[in-house]
Amino acid sequence: MDNSHNTEQPGRGSTPVDEDTLAALLRLAGPRTPVPAERHERVRLAVHDQWQENLRSRRRRLRTLWAGGALAAAAALVLVVGLGLRREAASSATGLDGRIRIELVKGAVHSSMSGELKPGDELEVGEELQTAAGSRAAIRLPGGASLRLDSATRAQLFSSSAILLYQGAAYVDTGSAAGAAPRIEIRTPLGRVTEIGTQFEVRLDGDSMSLRVREGRVSLEQSGRTYRAEAGQQILSASGGSVETSEIPRHGEEWSWTLGVAPAFELEGRSLQEFLDWVASDTGWRVEYSEASLEAHAPELILHGSVEGLRPDETPGVVLPTCGLNHRVVEGVLLVERSGGNR
Repeated sequence: MDNSHNTEQPGRGSTPVDEDTLAALLRLAGPRTPVPAERHERVRLAVHDQWQENLRSRRRRLRTLWAGGALAAAAALVLVVGLGLRREAASSATGLDGRIRIELVKGAVHSSMSGELKPGDELEVGEELQTAAGSRAAIRLPGGASLRLDSATRAQLFSSSAILLYQGAAYVDTGSAAGAAPRIEIRTPLGRVTEIGTQFEVRLDGDSMSLRVREGRVSLEQSGRTYRAEAGQQILSASGGSVETSEIPRHGEEWSWTLGVAPAFELEGRSLQEFLDWVASDTGWRVEYSEASLEAHAPELILHGSVEGLRPDETPGVVLPTCGLNHRVVEGVLLVERSGGNR
């Protein structure tokens, strides 16, 4: 316990932040660097070129829309066992095209610039987002990181990699984007949290903040000092300056809300190994196999179809039986084994 540092008292509730809180956020944000004229012109030309390309793409999509209508209705899972190559995800799904997109909305999510949001909407830097009570959202950031906002959360996109959190909770999963994109920052009146290739949650509750790390490491800058947390650790911080670190589980009820708003896994053309890696990442479970031969063949089993609409923890019960496999979850371990009739 460290009680030697004081911070400003943050605002409470969903009302606009008070002057002290705003001042704390502005200090964390720091001054913006003026954009050089030459760079401004390059951006203007790039935006114009992209606009022209969007118009051409829209005309092409209208000509082929009838062909995709029937496919959009198909949601049944089909699995084919065989050798194959991994199908690369589109850049629009991974965020590698530099845009900020809404991937999933559960309930009502409002933007200060765009009003009510829906999946597929693009966001701009500066937008303030508000999730209603019982509502959540998943956002894909440039570089591929996933940002998820819990119920009754208010946050602002300060930049493409920095989020100002006013209230509620934000969860970040950098996934395969770790190391390939700018580090994600969550800035609050109680300090600045920076990821180091990880999964973590930052939650504001009145005049206290909790930082929970599921994978990787994060740093918390507060009152001139830096605190670090590893996977399976939690930092509790209060406005009076107290900081406490403790151990936490990496799976279970504490993380359940993130599963309800997890972006769907693109099953088509992916291997069983890739699927199980995704399940493990989103649930915090550790995958084990009852036989070494099952683990050896997992990269060779190619899946087709969709698990759209299912939580990550629900998908093994749908996918594995089609492979002649069963599973059990015991104390955070997902055990994959052969079905009774295939022993």
